[in-house]
Amino acid sequence: MMRRIILSISFLCITFLSCKDHDVLEVPGNVILQSSYDHVKAEQIFNHVTKIVEDAFLNMDQHMTHNQSKSTLTYKFDTININNISTPAIRINFSSSGTLLFNNKIMEGEIIAGYDGFFGDSLTIINISFLNYKVDGQLIQGDVTIKNKGICKNENICFEMEVINGSVNTLNGTINWETIRNIEWTEGKETKFTRNDDKYKITGHSSGNGINGNDFHVEITDTLQMHLSCPTCLLKNGQAIISPEGYDDRIINYGVDTSICDCGVYITIDNTTYPIQIGG
Repeated sequence: MMRRIILSISFLCITFLSCKDHDVLEVPGNVILQSSYDHVKAEQIFNHVTKIVEDAFLNMDQHMTHNQSKSTLTYKFDTININNISTPAIRINFSSSGTLLFNNKIMEGEIIAGYDGFFGDSLTIINISFLNYKVDGQLIQGDVTIKNKGICKNENICFEMEVINGSVNTLNGTINWETIRNIEWTEGKETKFTRNDDKYKITGHSSGNGINGNDFHVEITDTLQMHLSCPTCLLKNGQAIISPEGYDDRIINYGVDTSICDCGVYITIDNTTYPIQIGG
C-alpha cells in the first residue's frame, strides 16, 4: 500500500509540476524526464530572447529614436566590439526591480544585440550577448547568432539561429544548451509592425547537459511551428526526438490542440506519454 502511495505522489509531481525545474522529475519505473524538461526549458528561454531582440529591432525601425522606454523596458543605442570591429548595438535594459514578460516571468539585467543591418534585411547578422541577464532569478549566459539568409523557398525569409555555450543556472544546477536551427518566416511578413500574426517553421538540432549531469542530443523530426500569437510558450506544434545518454529515446510533442495556447509538452517513452508544463 505504501509503495502505491509513493508512486502516485511521484506521478502527480510530474503531471502538475509541483516539482517544477527545482527537482529531478521521475516517474514510476525510474524513467527520468529531467533531460527532456531541461531541453524544453532552455529552448523556451532562448526563443524568448530572440523575440525580445526582434521586437527591439522593429521598434527601432518604426520610431528611429536613439533611446526610448517601453513600460519598464528601455532600448539604448550604443556600439560594441565584435572581433575587433566596432559594431552598432541595441542594449535592451530591464527594470532594476524586474520586468514582467511572457506570462509574468521576471526579466532582469541586459540583452545586448550587435548588428550590421535591420532584422528583416537579407544577410544581416545579429550577435546577442548578456549582461547579468536573469529570468525568474536564473542567470542566463551564452552567445546567440542570428543570420538572415534572405529569400528561400516559397518566397519566404529564412534565418539561421545558433546558440553557443548557452546556460541556465537553476537553483539545483546548471543546464548547458546549444543549438543550430533553420527558421522560415511563413506568415505575417506583410504586416511588419503587427507581431501576433507572425508564424515560423523551425528545423535543426540541439545538444546539452542537464542539471543531473546527463548529456542529451535533440533532433527535430517534425517541423516545429512557432506562433507569436502564443507569446507565453511560442511553440505550438511539432515533434523532436531527445536521446539522453544511457536512456532510451524519448519523443517530444509540442501541443495537441493548436487552437489554444496551453504550453503543453508531452514526452512519450515506450508508448507511454507523460505531460509536462513549461512556463504556462
